[in-house]
Amino acid sequence: MHNNNNQVLSNVSQNGSQAGSTYSEICSLAAQHLGLIREVLVERSVTSALNSGFLTPYCERLMVALGLELFTVNDEKFMDMFVAPGAIDILQNEQQSLHKCQKILHSCLTEFKSVARSL
Repeated sequence: MHNNNNQVLSNVSQNGSQAGSTYSEICSLAAQHLGLIREVLVERSVTSALNSGFLTPYCERLMVALGLELFTVNDEKFMDMFVAPGAIDILQNEQQSLHKCQKILHSCLTEFKSVARSL
């Protein structure tokens, strides 16, 4: 009888440890899957939020400013933008400035994604 009790207790503890390891395994797999789901959601929502909250309004304002600069001036002033002395330098400086803004925005996107992942 004593031997039989030991065998039952042994089976119970083995089943308990198996159940515990299965439970841990399920929890681990669930955490991995939830992490992947969260990562995908962050990737999609960060880009969407950044676009709708910052980039789209910025692009719209830029287009309005460009339209005003190009189409609200008389022909003489319009031509001066391209043929006046130093016009090429001004355009190149503007291009460099826009390129710097692009780098900054890309850096912001990367940091925003990193912060969103850590949350």
